[in-house]
Amino acid sequence: MGLGLIAAVIGILPGMWAARGFSSVVAQLLNLNVYSYAVPLWVYGALLLLGILLPLLVAIRPIRRATRVTVRATLSDYGTNAAAFGSSRFESWLSRIQGINSSVLLAFRNTFRRRSRLILSLSLLGAAGGMFMTGLNTSAAWQSYINMAAADRHYDLEVRLNTPQSVEQIAALVGGVEGVAEVEAWSMIPAAVARPNGLDIVRTYPDGGHGSFTLRSAPPDSTFMNTPMLSGRWLQADDTQRVVLNQSALALFPDATVGSTVTLLIEGQPVALEVIGVVRQILSPATAYVTPETFVAAAQIQPTLTNAVRVAMTASEPEFIADATQRIEQVLDQAGISVRVAVSEVLLDNATSGHVFVFIVALLLIAIVMAVVGLLGLTSSMSTSVIERTREFGIMRSIGARSRTVLLNVISEGVMIGLMSYVIAFAVSLPLSFGMGAYLGEMSFRSPLPLIIAPLGLGLWLAILILGSTAASAFPARQAANLTVRETLAYV
Repeated sequence: MGLGLIAAVIGILPGMWAARGFSSVVAQLLNLNVYSYAVPLWVYGALLLLGILLPLLVAIRPIRRATRVTVRATLSDYGTNAAAFGSSRFESWLSRIQGINSSVLLAFRNTFRRRSRLILSLSLLGAAGGMFMTGLNTSAAWQSYINMAAADRHYDLEVRLNTPQSVEQIAALVGGVEGVAEVEAWSMIPAAVARPNGLDIVRTYPDGGHGSFTLRSAPPDSTFMNTPMLSGRWLQADDTQRVVLNQSALALFPDATVGSTVTLLIEGQPVALEVIGVVRQILSPATAYVTPETFVAAAQIQPTLTNAVRVAMTASEPEFIADATQRIEQVLDQAGISVRVAVSEVLLDNATSGHVFVFIVALLLIAIVMAVVGLLGLTSSMSTSVIERTREFGIMRSIGARSRTVLLNVISEGVMIGLMSYVIAFAVSLPLSFGMGAYLGEMSFRSPLPLIIAPLGLGLWLAILILGSTAASAFPARQAANLTVRETLAYV
């Protein structure tokens, strides 16, 4: 309890400092202002309570076991006896393994000497590795969706206007800008799901993007967007009063299927449309696509006007697109046309990825903290093992074992524990990555992320384990190697 209290007091201050810094970074990424960093007193109380009770709960079993040891058993414990290791069938099988370096083989057998201690070390290192791999796997899956979204969109910029303008004028102005290859009108208007009580409710965030639902005028012959259909088909020129929903819009109509009719509220007026298809779209809010003729009738605007255009550039480098976007805004401003927002593919990708990377970084930080604690635990476990095997090392030294042999034996045991935890970490990461990908994908795209095993995560965690377990075993190994035969055989 005393050690838990001291550790809790030491950990609370840097923990609060780190939490304040991390919350500041998250607030900046999410465009929030944190006006107070005050922490309620009950949080400090809970941290102190957990810091004291959790170590005590973990220590209860060895404490109870120690109190039940008799004086006779304690005084007759020499650290090596026939019942300590080799009595079970599994341990007998380990003792018959041949053809491996004797020091490595002995280390492998000693790994299973204290199974409860081994399970604790493997559990913590395995959980840390599983979370670390899950973070990088989720990042790789997210990036694959980002790349998929970029491949589905064949334009580089969308310019939205505050008021509808002539299609010909906008096409001439924007098309004349250096770096612009093609311009298409993709008009848009806010939409809502028709409710039985007639209320027009749109659950849109203040940025106008998150949670929005829009009706889009989509040129049927456009090449600006791939149309990977989840069901049904894409729009054709003669499709009047018909609509194609993306998967986010489909979630607003739980009972909608291809062939059914959905009713939208456009400017307060109900519009009934037949669903002819559902298209997969990533990094796109809920959208209903209709032909220009259907859009004009539903929005009640002139067919020669548009409030949004999509632009394809002659090059796709981020710097080039940024410069071209600035030139487009300048040209439109000079013509007296007010731009509501200009959204490039690069800006969209960065803004969307920033949200999930906060979560991934937090996951990796937790995994690193767990790994550090696990390696410290491995150091403690190896130190205890060296103390328990003091007379064993003395016997080894008395029959000719050198200090290098003892050193190799202890370090090999630590590395083997690390490698065993690697297998556990990989197994743990698979369901975690699948579940995390499903959660983030459904939350962001209404479609689960694919399960991707990141080679970087596998290789990096393996390197961390090998180096970390070697370092964790080095100090106990050096202690064991420096023991003389006289000291070890005189140890009681």
